[in-house]
Amino acid sequence: MTAHPEPTSPGPTTTAPTATAPGSPAPVTALPTVTAAGARRAAGLAALALAPAWLCAWLAVAFSEDFGRCLTYGERCTGWPSWVGQAAFVVAGAAWCAVLLVPGRGRWAPPVRLTALAVQLAAEAVLVLSVLSRA
Repeated sequence: MTAHPEPTSPGPTTTAPTATAPGSPAPVTALPTVTAAGARRAAGLAALALAPAWLCAWLAVAFSEDFGRCLTYGERCTGWPSWVGQAAFVVAGAAWCAVLLVPGRGRWAPPVRLTALAVQLAAEAVLVLSVLSRA
């Protein structure tokens, strides 16, 4: 019985950094891609996480001294107007629907889906911050 030598790998290769000529465009790097299912999953998790985040924000506000004085005496009532939170909730819901309903095909679909996901996350952050601004 003869032993077969294991194939050897060439080892790590190093390449010298390429120098670009002055005035030439910079090399283009590919952006990470997100699948339609991944974006929909992220949007769904963000939508599910909104209710606990909103409730925790209201708990933090409810235990603050300023909110107690506002509730009891009508003093020190500060915070963003209530329409900001309502508008953020509507925008977050619309963006969530956009992420879910954008079809999976087409060159334009992934950027639209990712933009809608970013808008959803930003609107949800504004909604929670509008509650926390009352503390």
